[in-house]
Amino acid sequence: SDNKLKDSDLQIERIRIDIQHLFLGKIHSIKDKLDKVIGISKHLCGGATDLAIKCLMNSLTSNGNAENYHKVHGLLMALCCHHSCSWNTYVGKSFMKKHGFTERDFQLMCCISSWATCSLRKTKNNEHIGDIPDDFLINRYQKLDLKHEEREFIGIQCKRLIDMGRINFLENEGYDAQLITYIDKSVSLENVALLATCKK
Repeated sequence: SDNKLKDSDLQIERIRIDIQHLFLGKIHSIKDKLDKVIGISKHLCGGATDLAIKCLMNSLTSNGNAENYHKVHGLLMALCCHHSCSWNTYVGKSFMKKHGFTERDFQLMCCISSWATCSLRKTKNNEHIGDIPDDFLINRYQKLDLKHEEREFIGIQCKRLIDMGRINFLENEGYDAQLITYIDKSVSLENVALLATCKK
């Protein structure tokens, strides 16, 4: 993608670093413009979304011997792979605890969230699509007594609950935050983005 932009007027700077160790306030090209920075991401898997949110909220800057934290102007993140979230990196832990969910509950929520996109629909011949043996699926889901549509709905609800923890975190940080649907689910089942702008 850098090659496509090399002849443009945009200033491109590639930074190779684990996002959990990145402090935007120490990047010379933007350290004095953090209030104008907007974080954009497309399908950062699971916990990487939470690490990116933390990075944007904790833009550490140095001023002599003092270190200060500055917030960026906003963010827009296309969400995905909630099943890959982890309790350690998740920003919405206080939200979950407030509503009575434990770390174990969160882990189960992440697992079940995959039902929203696991593509275990049946074909016209009544065969399951996917790599999992049909007998296994039938036994597993017969025990649950859940139709595909019900599993998909539950999976989506788990995704949204995980996202509500993120929204709550951002609101507590002084942002207006919301979820938006940016494309029809017929194009992509991962069609929800997190949008947040700083109130100040």
